[in-house]
Amino acid sequence: MWASIRIVNRKSGEPLEAVYVGRPSPLGNPYAIGPDGTRAEVIQKYREWLLGQVDAKDGAAYQELVRLCHILFRGKGLVLSCWCVPLPCHAEVIRAILLRMVGSIRALVCGSRGYSRPQDVGVFIEALPTGTVLIEGECPNSPDVWARDAYRRSLGEDHGCEEGFVWGSPADWRGKGARAGHERNLDMMKTRPHFVAAFWDGSSTGTSDMTRIAFRARVPVGIVQADLPFPRRDQPVLAFKGPAVGLLSNFAMRPIWVDKDDPWVAPSVEHAFQAYKTEDPEFKRRILDEAAPEKAKWWGRRAPLRSDWEDIKVDVMRSLVRRKFTMWPDYRRVLLATGKSHLEEGNNWGDQFWGTVDGRGENMLGKILMEIRSELP
Repeated sequence: MWASIRIVNRKSGEPLEAVYVGRPSPLGNPYAIGPDGTRAEVIQKYREWLLGQVDAKDGAAYQELVRLCHILFRGKGLVLSCWCVPLPCHAEVIRAILLRMVGSIRALVCGSRGYSRPQDVGVFIEALPTGTVLIEGECPNSPDVWARDAYRRSLGEDHGCEEGFVWGSPADWRGKGARAGHERNLDMMKTRPHFVAAFWDGSSTGTSDMTRIAFRARVPVGIVQADLPFPRRDQPVLAFKGPAVGLLSNFAMRPIWVDKDDPWVAPSVEHAFQAYKTEDPEFKRRILDEAAPEKAKWWGRRAPLRSDWEDIKVDVMRSLVRRKFTMWPDYRRVLLATGKSHLEEGNNWGDQFWGTVDGRGENMLGKILMEIRSELP
């Protein structure tokens, strides 16, 4: 999910767009072979030095890394040039750090100071995959910094950017006045997040501005609410419709990340399920690019199926639904609020495998939801 980074030797001729990283560039190695050790030793010293620059988020080297990240955020490849390749080189350290700063998954977290459940942010952070890049606005006493602090705690005190990276984007209220919040939100969107988690109190204009910017950029958004309506515990749920139980449907628009080995993001469970059906990259792209789950399903029905689909489809559905209810704390609360009630996806479109029609069918989705409900803390 990131652009490629190549390293070339300057002596062999370099593309016009190549970025020179030797001395005296900002990313040149301050340690020399001989006086400062062997090739391997000076590369290791450089790695420790550059990681220190990244952790401090200061200095010319860090600013140059940020500039190169924004090239990668735009989906462009990057060529680094030096004098060492094909020998081991400090440019390999630069490439590894850039890839970590760009991340396989970029999650933007924003929220309102009035959001009343900071523990929800912790639940969300715990569900992110290893190596996630977190983007937040450094707003005090808000989900932004709750997410940042929870993420850093999850990484441990001695973490470096190899384990995860945080892009903090504070608003310049003194310099930009009333427009500072909006410009901060625009700056955060320049990191090209794969999805946005907005912990909204229902009134904050800053959070609603961030979600509008994301929607316009066609970035999947999950708006987390502290007070979603709960279904009645003593009544069976016979269809996943309405404000209280509609979120049990796979069509509920909450992005989820998928595949811990090569993570990617889908706008909803339905998008992810339909994309899993096929190994054709063009159909996958069409499915995931659709704004509406109905259209994703339409493409999924026309995609060439992978050969093992019938054998794995229930396990795939179970993993995707589990991800939805472990990632999104407000959805988890609603599922748990159904207590021990029977859950059934009654439908009028003839699906008697995942749901029921006139009370008849296997109701596999309802069974999966009840199974996951019993597992949740």
